Amino acid sequence: MRPRKQFAQLKSNPSLVPVEQGNDCSNSGQAIVFLAKNPSGRRSLSFERWYGRNIDSIARTLQSSIEALANTPATSKATIASYFYGAKNLLDFCVLTACASDRALEIDAIDTAFIKEFLGYIGKLHHVGYSSQRAIFTRVKSLLSVLIDCGVIPGDRITFPANPYPNSNKRLKGEQPYSEAERERLIKAIKKDITAIFQGRFEHRMSEALSICLLAICLRTGRNTHPMLELSREALREHPLSPSLKLLVTQKRRAYATQQTVVVNSQESIGREFVVVQMDAVAIYEKVKDLTAPLAEKAPSDIAHYLWLYRSEANRSLGEIKVLSFCTLPPGLSSFTKRHDLRADDGTPLIVNVSRLRKTLADRLWRLSGGDPFAVARVLGNDVRVTDDHYLDVTPELERNWKFMGESLVMDLRGSAGSLPKTENTPVGKCKDPLGAKHSAPMNAKPCIDFLSCFGCRNYVITDDERDLYRLFSFYWFLIRERESLGASRWSKVYGWIVRVIDAQVTIQFDKDLIARVRERARLQPHPYWRTPEVLDAARGAHV
Repeated sequence: MRPRKQFAQLKSNPSLVPVEQGNDCSNSGQAIVFLAKNPSGRRSLSFERWYGRNIDSIARTLQSSIEALANTPATSKATIASYFYGAKNLLDFCVLTACASDRALEIDAIDTAFIKEFLGYIGKLHHVGYSSQRAIFTRVKSLLSVLIDCGVIPGDRITFPANPYPNSNKRLKGEQPYSEAERERLIKAIKKDITAIFQGRFEHRMSEALSICLLAICLRTGRNTHPMLELSREALREHPLSPSLKLLVTQKRRAYATQQTVVVNSQESIGREFVVVQMDAVAIYEKVKDLTAPLAEKAPSDIAHYLWLYRSEANRSLGEIKVLSFCTLPPGLSSFTKRHDLRADDGTPLIVNVSRLRKTLADRLWRLSGGDPFAVARVLGNDVRVTDDHYLDVTPELERNWKFMGESLVMDLRGSAGSLPKTENTPVGKCKDPLGAKHSAPMNAKPCIDFLSCFGCRNYVITDDERDLYRLFSFYWFLIRERESLGASRWSKVYGWIVRVIDAQVTIQFDKDLIARVRERARLQPHPYWRTPEVLDAARGAHV
């Protein structure tokens, strides 16, 4: 489990201590928290409308906590803006509570019962969906947790419900990966515009050109939108081993472990990701850096280090030097989609964003790795559970691709013993070539142990010999037992296909009574090899 953030550096900050009601902060100068330039596009957070409404103590405490976080380098300004989104809903509920009780509400009114009432309140907001309710609660919980960590609110006063929004991830559809045809059309359009940019023929807004370049780099690297928008002008570094590769350094504030492609100075790498990029992405990065170099010399100091600089063409900020953000990136991508008339497979306009590219990369890696979640997680920079929950979908196409490639042989119909191919016993049946198996044998005289791939390997053989079937169904029940530790959703994606292949494509080729008898024997008394979960680690290791 990932540890909760601790804000020890804020504990001694006097601005977090609730101030007496007599100190009025309702004037506009004192009621606003100002943020530096950030990908969210928010530059100021106003608490003005909540002062003078019998909740000054709470408004002041939340404002001071957000202001203190704004001065903490470890917390991104976009994260702080999201905390404000939760704080707004909490403060609105505080105003209603204060009006109902006809008395001033102090910070000590926020306790476990108050949180339960707040959950009921946001559950009745007609314009807020189930997933949005969860997002509000998550942000409020994060902000209040900061106050608990800093001692402003006693830790024993609030107990947050463990899971007030069950199955919210299932309700949230999220972005879908592009199909192969959609991906090809998108890549063709990107290449056309990138060529025009390199040749100086791109006749549209600079912000749109930058959006396309960002999209092209994301296509290669699979990075998230936020770290890509914050990409610095010094993000590209030499690869220590290969002159044909480079390292792209991106920030990842929420990570509690550093994901690196190569070993670098450990002090320098804290909170960063090092991603190997090939030379086409490097060329795009260098081109953008050259195009924006004149702007970097004139830009305000708080944005001069960013890569994605451009002069605004909007009427209200004409000529100002700006940086791409969550607000300016979508219009550029939308214009790109319309110019090329990009369409989804169903004929509707294609939705183009970084999140879909990232999911598409995960989907392609999943297929190319033979369904290995560990390999996909390593490339995306996530742990396996995050990758599985948010990026790997079992699509109908993947379901169709999971075919039994081995041989099922019935002893009674073989005709003669000589027709049985030469095989070696394995923990899941037999193998015709365990030292040179397609998937995992390392060609070093050691047998293949990648039993998760046997059912897609042409060297795999299963006969109606009870000993073969006994080993097969011991493995079958072993995977079924893994469902309890992995959870149904993740299990279905990682191991469920193997169980389905055995049920639908293997067992139907043998006598039903024999299958029923051996299946039950393996369930009650599995083969010694499949009695402990540790053996699966070796099979996983064969993939990595």
